[in-house]
Amino acid sequence: QEDRARPIILDAVSAASPTEFSAAQLAQVTKHAEELNSPAHFDPAAIAGITTSNTLAEDVAGLSVDEQKKRVESIPYGQLLRDLFKQRLHVANAAESRSIWGDAGQVGSTPEFGFGQLAAAERERTRLVQAVTDVLRDVSVPLSKALHTALNQWLGSKDDAAVASHALADEINALLDAETTSSLDAVRRLRGHFARQSSWLVGADEWAYDLGSSGVHHVISSGLNVNMLVLDTAQYPFAATDKNGTRKKDVGLYAMNYGTAYVASVAVYASYTQVLQALAEADAFPGPSVVVAYLPHAGGVFGGNYSPIEVLQQSKLAVDSGAWPLYRWDPTKADSARFQLDSERLRRSLEDFLQRENVLAAIGHSEPKLSSIRASVEGKIGERLARKARGDVDTLLGGLGGPPLLVLFASDNGNAEETARRVARQGRRRGLDVRCMSMDEFDVEELPFEKTVVVSVSTAGQGEIPSNGREFWKALQAASINLNATQFAVFGLGDSHYWPRAEDAIFYNKPARDIDRKLSELGGARLVDVGLGDDQDADGWETGFADFEQRLWAALNIDVVAGAGVEEEAPGRTDEENKVISNFLRGSISQAIADTSCGYVDEWDGKLLKFHGTYMQDDRDLRAERMSRGEEKAFSFMIRVRLPGGVATPAQWLAMDKLADEYGNQTMKITTRQTFQLH
Repeated sequence: QEDRARPIILDAVSAASPTEFSAAQLAQVTKHAEELNSPAHFDPAAIAGITTSNTLAEDVAGLSVDEQKKRVESIPYGQLLRDLFKQRLHVANAAESRSIWGDAGQVGSTPEFGFGQLAAAERERTRLVQAVTDVLRDVSVPLSKALHTALNQWLGSKDDAAVASHALADEINALLDAETTSSLDAVRRLRGHFARQSSWLVGADEWAYDLGSSGVHHVISSGLNVNMLVLDTAQYPFAATDKNGTRKKDVGLYAMNYGTAYVASVAVYASYTQVLQALAEADAFPGPSVVVAYLPHAGGVFGGNYSPIEVLQQSKLAVDSGAWPLYRWDPTKADSARFQLDSERLRRSLEDFLQRENVLAAIGHSEPKLSSIRASVEGKIGERLARKARGDVDTLLGGLGGPPLLVLFASDNGNAEETARRVARQGRRRGLDVRCMSMDEFDVEELPFEKTVVVSVSTAGQGEIPSNGREFWKALQAASINLNATQFAVFGLGDSHYWPRAEDAIFYNKPARDIDRKLSELGGARLVDVGLGDDQDADGWETGFADFEQRLWAALNIDVVAGAGVEEEAPGRTDEENKVISNFLRGSISQAIADTSCGYVDEWDGKLLKFHGTYMQDDRDLRAERMSRGEEKAFSFMIRVRLPGGVATPAQWLAMDKLADEYGNQTMKITTRQTFQLH
């Protein structure tokens, strides 16, 4: 093309085979692209730091250093960073190229590997600012006019990359060399930090499985001017969990919720311009930045099946479907401008949706308000419609394709929660869009907007709802909603022999039967009869749950989706089998309690502890706060004491009181089971 400023487009996707591109054509195109310095030319090996000296230890999978370099050169994001920031670019973990792909066991596979370097550099630059400030304030220091002017210019715009450039840094360093006063020694020692660097940590989506231990949380919460480029390598369609069953967290959403970081989601094969804009904004942001970049591949850049064409196709599918939304979020901007949705198809769909909502709103506003009662009713309806609209938008942005399934649970000792999560896992295997939460986390007024609901609830006290489901039950009893469009199933856990008197038999699985009855009264369609798990069965509630689960999936008529990533549930063991396996309920309880590195025990020891009359719990009121700080939950243990006949002597009462003060949380409860309970 005569206009050398315009890039060319190569259509390699529709070619029948690579042989259609002759060597001469390829050489001509490559030469043209290099002259343009356009997106057609990528040389991202620099971002990985691939050199002979630092990749000898990475000669894996039968690939030589040169072959590894060629593979990494097919990654587009490296050249973008290099072209944008040139001399200013500093990738702290570049020396370990395979750390970008999150290899387990490598120190470089976490942000902590390079974060220490960047944090130290930030501290050194802070010291340089103080040293320059002290020199300029001290009138007794003999400075040339040129050096005084240059230092003032730098101090006033030290965070502006256009001013605090390498050119200005070179000028200041030359002027420093011409000065002989020892008063400038502190500045000379820190002279390497005059130029404003663009500091980056580059990693893979391996970081997203544990935001606390991986170090992502520490980087975001540091407040330092550090940028993270997280390459999400998952193939489309995305799996719910990894091969170990661990769920990947949404790094972008986590960073936005934190509220102090710049966040962007990009895909270079979908929008080259948006990637450039996001990287530039992240660099200019005065604090931590997170750019999540989509780069799907089946076996890694070091695998034999890596194909840029496949990456392009996968990227297009993920972005066009909405599974990978493109956006930018800047917390320093006004509320209306903080979030920018850059996905063209999503934005058009969202605009159409909002346009319909605006028309309906205009019609509603054109009608006069007849009374305060009507206004109140309209307000409640408006809130429900708004919740429905938000749900539609979330579904749209999430690119969710499967039928929805809501799983609710209320559980005191964890068994009901376990059954709920098993239903959720099996639902995902069947391609369903599953949400699983406690009953109190869900708004009863939104039930009419749910298509399928499964409830798992245990029995507390005398046929009572567990503590994390009581508010939901109260709201459900008072609700005046119509569930004609909702189908439901309820499973209960209880002990048929817990209450010895015949008249107390009504308490057996009472919460499950009450919820089942109420949902039916509100118009819901019962998928299956209420399932009843009985602790008196040989394998406890497992017997009733297995029957309930089989009936549930048969009623929904949904088969397992091939390759869904979750294996079939292993058959449960009976309590007697567990006793033998655990050396008669000993297990590793003593070692777990002696381990002070964490405040909890693992699932197996936790199950054994239940046989001894104690349950592991966490403080739900502190859960969100502690998670925001990257801390583990506030775990505690509920302990019930054996008290024959419910009779306690004064000495026993005083002993329990002392135990509660010295080892507990200074509370002591007397339960309906005629015993003491400590926490």
